[in-house]
Amino acid sequence: MIEKDFRKIRPSYVCVTCRTQKLKCDKQRPSCGRCLKNKRKCVYEINSSLDSLHENSMRSHSNNQISPASSSGHSNATLIENSISSPEALTLTLDTSRIKGKQADNLDLWDPRDMYLSHGYQTYYDFPFGPHSMGQYDPYTRLFCSSVHGSTLTDIQNRLSMISNDLSNSGSNLSTTLVDPSREISPLAFIEKAVIKWVQNASYDNNQIPTDYFDSVYTIGDRMHPKLILLIERLISEISSLLFDKTKTEILLQRFYEDVYPFYPLIEIDLFENSLKKLLEVNTEDRYKINVFGENIRLNLEYLTQFLSIMVVTLRNPSLREQVPTKLALERAQQLQFYAQRLLSLLNGFKYTSEKILCSSLYLFISEYLNPENPEMHITHNFALTLKCLNELSTTLGLFQEPSQFTRCFNTEMPSDSYFLFRRKLWIGLQSIKLQLITADGGCTEQDYKYLNMFIRPKNRNSSSLLPVSFSRTFNPTIEIDKYLFDLSQNKYQLHVLLVQLMNSCSPETAVQNLSVIIENIKQLEEFTECKFPLSKLDEQEDFLLTECTCYNAKFNVKQIENVEILQANILILSSLMNIYNVLMNYFEKKASIEWPEYQNLYHAFFIELINCYLRVLKLVVVYMSGNYSKVISSKHEYVLNKFVSFVMIKIWTIQMSFSLRLSYRRDIMERLNVVNQEDIGVISRLLNSVQDHIQMTVDTITRKFDEQYFGLFQVTLMTRYLIYLIDIKALSKVTNKYWKRAQNDIPEKIIDKITMKWGVSPQDSDYIDYYTHNPEPLSRFTSSLLEKIELLFSSHKIIVRADVPVEVPPGKNAYGEVDSLAPFLESHFDLFSSIIDDNMGELPTI
Repeated sequence: MIEKDFRKIRPSYVCVTCRTQKLKCDKQRPSCGRCLKNKRKCVYEINSSLDSLHENSMRSHSNNQISPASSSGHSNATLIENSISSPEALTLTLDTSRIKGKQADNLDLWDPRDMYLSHGYQTYYDFPFGPHSMGQYDPYTRLFCSSVHGSTLTDIQNRLSMISNDLSNSGSNLSTTLVDPSREISPLAFIEKAVIKWVQNASYDNNQIPTDYFDSVYTIGDRMHPKLILLIERLISEISSLLFDKTKTEILLQRFYEDVYPFYPLIEIDLFENSLKKLLEVNTEDRYKINVFGENIRLNLEYLTQFLSIMVVTLRNPSLREQVPTKLALERAQQLQFYAQRLLSLLNGFKYTSEKILCSSLYLFISEYLNPENPEMHITHNFALTLKCLNELSTTLGLFQEPSQFTRCFNTEMPSDSYFLFRRKLWIGLQSIKLQLITADGGCTEQDYKYLNMFIRPKNRNSSSLLPVSFSRTFNPTIEIDKYLFDLSQNKYQLHVLLVQLMNSCSPETAVQNLSVIIENIKQLEEFTECKFPLSKLDEQEDFLLTECTCYNAKFNVKQIENVEILQANILILSSLMNIYNVLMNYFEKKASIEWPEYQNLYHAFFIELINCYLRVLKLVVVYMSGNYSKVISSKHEYVLNKFVSFVMIKIWTIQMSFSLRLSYRRDIMERLNVVNQEDIGVISRLLNSVQDHIQMTVDTITRKFDEQYFGLFQVTLMTRYLIYLIDIKALSKVTNKYWKRAQNDIPEKIIDKITMKWGVSPQDSDYIDYYTHNPEPLSRFTSSLLEKIELLFSSHKIIVRADVPVEVPPGKNAYGEVDSLAPFLESHFDLFSSIIDDNMGELPTI
């Protein structure tokens, strides 16, 4: 019966205008011939239940606006209201009962070629919702990104060829260039600063011991070879010379407890502080002498490594400049990181496993993740592999078993509560990191789901319900702040369980993805997020302060710590849903272009939900970046938020790029087929302007907040300016088409091969390229009614940008469209850039 009900609800083959007037209709889409001739708006019937979904979604967000700020704000800035209005929760009201039994309910979302990546010396299979997979899954972003990448490499190749032949300014080697004075500016001109800074950082990046490095040759213990003892003595002497005096060290530890610990509480403070008292002896000059020799040298070195890793993550905090100059702090962090990694290699933590080894490794990982100088633009495969290795170490230690479940006997006295709390903190903290960096990109598995649930299963193993009590149960935390952190972490942990459940239902590991299951999991996740992490709490400007004497009189504002978790959870969930809706939209877009009566409504529904999520997460990010949460989120806590928000910005820009490309191609196809509908062209132009304003707004906001401080984000903002430029001159689709047209003969084969390996498309895929760049069929369901609904959504999320915010075009471009200062730089680093073309081209900053 359900199948029959679904079949009855089909759009009419006759347009609404012709049907109501009882006129003959030629049924052409998107506009019939009669409506085009009479210049009337042509609309085809859409499933009323899904129309109500769109209307309800738009009404539910009609009050969610970004309005002008007062005149006292930044000049030349996007204006945002100073009040913090909390967006209402997004609720998907799609009636899944209507699709049960239909073929659409069982999906086949994934193709391995969309997640495979090979460039330079790197080959890996990306997470399904990772930035590169999202770039490949969408055919329009795939073609555009590969064209930008290929154009940039070709421009570099041409310049290098001219340098090697001493043909500077001669123009005799321009036969393969993609850019000349009459054409668009090269993307290379926009990323010049990023290229220069990338070269400056190349020696640093290539000479670091990886954070997952363990050496299995040496063993540290009470009985060691004399040569190894001499090595340790030398290391201890060198480390001692790098430590700050006692007063400054205590200030740094206090900043660690206030700024980092509330969000990464991996240590048991009383155990750690007691070990420091034994480890660090103060001399008459108020400096430290490190004492590791004596009883249990290995344990002492483990605590020393823990201390060094905490110093590293603290010194990389940009807000530390009042205590330690930024340059000195970064240099000292790099030096201490080296020694911490060296000690880890000597301790050989994968053979001699211990909780303290895992703790030190996690803090070193966190320090690299939060490091503003880190050039990574998103979670990369090497970061993910390191985290997965540490996760395996945690399972080897049995941390997924809740500590209170252990009943084994100990040779010595029973460990204190602190020992079990330490184990509990390590597991909870590790899962929090995985939630941000792996689960959000769909890198979780069914095994992860089992381990997560195993930790919170009840003591009564016959019961099927999860324990509702606090994570601080059974054992008593030694400091007050830990009680509140355990409560916050429990909500975050359960949020992680629900997100893993959702991601697994969408995962390529699931042979067939079921749409009803996905929708139901989305609803559960949204309901939990709204209940436990309500954005309305950010309107409550109140403080709850705790001072902990054990932590050098560190002051904890519990309410502001909770606010950080609320904001982060909402951004994380909305950006994850945005990616899921993007995949579903792309999937049904392909289906609807072939079988539109069956799939158009689902395509439209998920497109609307995608735009809803995009607009909501955009607002949260922009409000945070603009400092409008400063009254409820402390500036000292921005250190743990900035890199997370930076990674989310990559996802937002990918959606903006995808939507802009569709609008551009829709407009081009209408003009080429001479079926121009002025109303549609007007809607498309207004939407493109809105997206351009959004992109400009995010770039300007980020530039004002960070400038070049966060290198990974800085790279992408420069390339994003190129996207703004192409939208502004209405050349987004034209540049993509020109590249693929000229790629047949004019681009060096070695560059073609590299682009093919990275993006999975080459000039030989001419049918695929022509289908998406010239055929109207892929966007045939990108209809006027959908565009109008999207425009209504955009208008309900008003973003006001001053007219005096210009589109930035690099000044002083030469005949190649590049800034003149790049030429001598390429010449002075000729060998390095030649190796980019010949070998490791993947390291070059790209969109």
